[in-house]
Order: sequence, then C-alpha cells, then structure tokens
Amino acid sequence: MPRNRVSLCGATLAWVVVFAIAQVSPAASAVEPDWLPLHAGNQWVYEVHRDHTYRPDDNDIDRVFHAGRSVQLAEPADESASGAFKIVDTTSLRPTQGGGKRETATTTRVLSFDGGLRMLSSLATRADGTSNESVFRPPLRMLATTTIGESWKVGIYREGDLTIDLQGEVVGAEKLDPPCPNCLKVRYRGPVSGSVPIYQGSAAIESGRFERVVWMQRGVGIVREVATVESDLRLPEGAHAKILMETTLRLVEHRVAK
Repeated sequence: MPRNRVSLCGATLAWVVVFAIAQVSPAASAVEPDWLPLHAGNQWVYEVHRDHTYRPDDNDIDRVFHAGRSVQLAEPADESASGAFKIVDTTSLRPTQGGGKRETATTTRVLSFDGGLRMLSSLATRADGTSNESVFRPPLRMLATTTIGESWKVGIYREGDLTIDLQGEVVGAEKLDPPCPNCLKVRYRGPVSGSVPIYQGSAAIESGRFERVVWMQRGVGIVREVATVESDLRLPEGAHAKILMETTLRLVEHRVAK
C-alpha cells in the first residue's frame, strides 16, 4: 500500500447491508415488518465503484479507482430478538486506475423490527483475517419513518476506532429509469470522529463528515446509493492530510428465495 493511504472501505462499503433489504412506500407513515421482502436465501447483487483521493500537506495527490461487486445474502439470525435476521455482504473490489490492490471484505449485520427497522450488531471481517465487531445498545434506528420530510436520530455507528453520529431523513420520492419508477429517497449523514488505519499505523480524524443517499424500491430494497466520506487527518509524524472517498452502488440482480 503506497504512502499513508487510508483504509476506509470497510466503514463505507459495509453500510450498504444496513439498508439493502429495506423496502418502503412514499405513501406510508409507519414502518411495518411486512415491508421487508426478506426470506432466507434472498440475494441482492450490486455493481460497486469507488473513487478514493488522498491529499497530504505537500499536495502530492494520490487518487485510486476501484470497481467490483457486492453480493448480499439473507440468512436466519441466531439472535433472540423478535423478527431478527442477518444479512451477509461479501464485497470484492479490483483497482482500475491509480494503483491500489484487490480488496475483499465480509460484513454481517443483525437487524430486527421494534417500532421500526433497527440494527443490533455488526461484524466486519477483512481478507487478512482482522475483524471488528460492534454491538449497539440501544440498537440503531435505521428506518423510523417513511413520511417525506421527517427526520430522526439513528444513533452512533461504530467500527473499530471510527464513530459516526448519524441522523436520518426521508428526502422525497424520485424516479430512477431504470429500474425504479417511484423510489423513496433517504439520506443518512453525520460527523465522523476517532481514528482510521493507515500504512504506518493510524491517523486521528480532526474533522470529518459522512453522507449516504439511498433510493429504495418497494418489494425490492435499495436499487442505488451514493456514499461520501470526507475527513481531515493528523498523521502519526504530525503532518496532515485530507481524504475524500465516494462509493456508488447499483442493483444489477435481485433473487427471491422460492
């Protein structure tokens, strides 16, 4: 890995699994369990593109592009919470420009319904065998309403030493052509804090922001999303750097279990 390139792919790509099985209606005003088209064996396949820019103090920009697939599979959950289930997401990326290397990560999220869609825990495992597990108490409120214009506090997402204080908002209804004639557009955003791993150790986040916009189709889940992470870092030797990473996903296959 060249220089101090920041490894934030787990924190960003892992978030798709939080939302990918949610299906909502612009006309609805409450979140009901039967709005999830979820059964063991259901599968979602996404085309993934990532643009990652690293800009140190000397302005010697390091920009890398990756492309690949995210395959997400619904499985029974072992949790005792009523209606809990888990989604296993395996994301594989290959560099397409600017250097970089192949990346693979598996993330498992446990979710349930309790007055809305909630996330109970998260486990991210990387190709090198390292992993981060977070248990959320209280659970994160991933979808508290589907009423356009309403917002709510999701909670604090954690992955390793990284935290994101998330707020959710139902932005509106929007047509995507293809494949969604009447998608619900939802935005998640909040400040980022903590530290992130780099080539020579870890870098402290002096300021940062996270935003994810998702387009949901009733009966399917997420059909498209754009996630952005932007941070100012303090490196171990005292220097500074900026990072900007944008990840886009587009649904290319949806299989329903028989």
